[in-house]
Amino acid sequence: MDAWRPGLTALLAVLATALGPLPRAEAAPPPGTWRMPTYTVTAPPGTGALILTTPAGAPLTRLPVFAGPWGPDWGAAGVVTMDRLAPRVLRYVLQNGAGTTVAATTVTIAPQGLFLTFDGLLDPTSVAPMAFFTDGDGGGITLPSSYSAFAPVGDMAPAPGLPGLDAAAPSPLAPPPLDLQVQLPGGWLGTGLVTLPDATTMDLIPNGSVMLNMPQAAGCPEQAPTLALASGSVGPLCTLATFVVTVAANPWQGLTRYGLAVSAATGLQPAAPPGSQPAWWHWPLVDTWGQQVVDRAIRTSPAYTTAWVQAFVRSWRAAYGLDHFTVVIDADWQAGPGQVTPSGRFGGTPGLQALIAGLHRAGLRVVLWYPLWRGPLVLGPTQVMTTVPATTVFADELSQQMQFLLGHGPQDLGADGLKVDWAGQMPDPAQASALGADNLGVLGLWQYLGDLYRAAKAVAPGAMVDTSAASPQFQGMTDLVRLYDASDLSQWTARARVVTSADPGMLIDGDQWSVPADQAVAQAVQSVIYGTAASYFASTWGDGTPIALATARLIGAIYAAGAARRQGVARFEAGVWQVWQGSELVAETLPQDAGLVLFTPGAAPFTLSASGPDALPPSGTDPAATRPP
Repeated sequence: MDAWRPGLTALLAVLATALGPLPRAEAAPPPGTWRMPTYTVTAPPGTGALILTTPAGAPLTRLPVFAGPWGPDWGAAGVVTMDRLAPRVLRYVLQNGAGTTVAATTVTIAPQGLFLTFDGLLDPTSVAPMAFFTDGDGGGITLPSSYSAFAPVGDMAPAPGLPGLDAAAPSPLAPPPLDLQVQLPGGWLGTGLVTLPDATTMDLIPNGSVMLNMPQAAGCPEQAPTLALASGSVGPLCTLATFVVTVAANPWQGLTRYGLAVSAATGLQPAAPPGSQPAWWHWPLVDTWGQQVVDRAIRTSPAYTTAWVQAFVRSWRAAYGLDHFTVVIDADWQAGPGQVTPSGRFGGTPGLQALIAGLHRAGLRVVLWYPLWRGPLVLGPTQVMTTVPATTVFADELSQQMQFLLGHGPQDLGADGLKVDWAGQMPDPAQASALGADNLGVLGLWQYLGDLYRAAKAVAPGAMVDTSAASPQFQGMTDLVRLYDASDLSQWTARARVVTSADPGMLIDGDQWSVPADQAVAQAVQSVIYGTAASYFASTWGDGTPIALATARLIGAIYAAGAARRQGVARFEAGVWQVWQGSELVAETLPQDAGLVLFTPGAAPFTLSASGPDALPPSGTDPAATRPP
């Protein structure tokens, strides 16, 4: 956990080595002022706030530097002292009127952003959330009288009002990037978490503070070190969280800077960066769920059987004309909630083993639906767990499950990967007193997915782990980020932009559920460029429109081209999706999603029009056959 909740010594060691040297200044700034590429910060003496301006000197905001329980004026009539620990590292200390140290913050000034590690006091008897960027006397970040705000949830578009996010609510990305942005006169100010909290909600509130629903009753998550400063020794306090403050021209650039800052401070990179992904990860993900809904064969319906899956695969292959794809056996193939024992509808373990083996013999891959917060965790209506992440019992149980699901022994199912679902159903931090602080909220999900991912890769290093976790702290424990239950092309586009901005190089699962007929082709074009396409329907679209054979064949050709394109980093530029390998353009969509183009060095570009069937390959063409010559 040191990488996520660094004390002062660990933070300084990480930031000093990761964030790089100061940029060369054209002229020396005045004392107490630092000029970075995207912002300038001034530390006025005797105050507990920083002044942010643009590099050109235009004012941005005043930024208080302390954190503590929301509600009481615990910092009223306080005394602020500041020590400079290094050329770009400041330590602020706040003592209340009685002379008690109530808060301290370490500020690291870096090209990537302004990093603040907050130490404060907890009140075990209080249920109040924690407020950050406060002066302890009711004040927060200075905001203009009117502004737009952005949080990577909901419609994912700038809107009037204060930004906030709930990682535990029904969300297309769980968790989304933990970054809130507000438009100031000089640019977009981002306040993003670097460390992961025992919390699920994050809100910028009217007084300008950022509030997290962290539980105080659970006790101190990490003891802050006692420091001998010029202003006197400080401690003991609790290290609460590390944030990064960014400044950008627009919220998408702000998300990119947030993701890069998290990666720089933590050293995290995608677990499977472009160029290392198995080729089959780019085959279309043919998920049973959509057709299950059409056929009323969902969940524990007696209609959802091995025979149903086999019939679905045959009908999908006949409609779309592809030989190679990945079958996702969705909910509920299990005998009970969260179990990994196959249902009797699938013939138990022998029946599902035979189904998977048969699909393998047909040249297909198989991914199994896997819900979180079930199984070894007891889940009732209140979501109370008896076994929690970050315990030996939990990790051992997951290891046994992964062996059974992904292993190739005589008793194992031999699947190729997992569609990890329901990440947003993480426990409420209000359960802190029963479960312990290190097993809640976003941090609990991080521990859970980390255990699962390591266990899966220990059994099958090439297995696909597909999740909806889009915050950059999770990029080392997911292979694909799923866009999750959109119903309009604009939603898929916005969600994909969030992932490609905050997690450059992360592969995306296009998650076609539940696409309407008039957007199916465009959604396919986009998804094969920014990631891996998903297909949920064999006979009827999400709006009930029958799927025409010509449309299915056109989409099949798009899927095949996507499977053949070279791997790279996806970007959204001037209304089109592109894939880059360094400075080389690999692939892009045509304007208005009218088709796609693949580029190969020394060869003519390969263009596939999405306006009709003229360029379709023959039925049954392997994805590799559409690779440009």
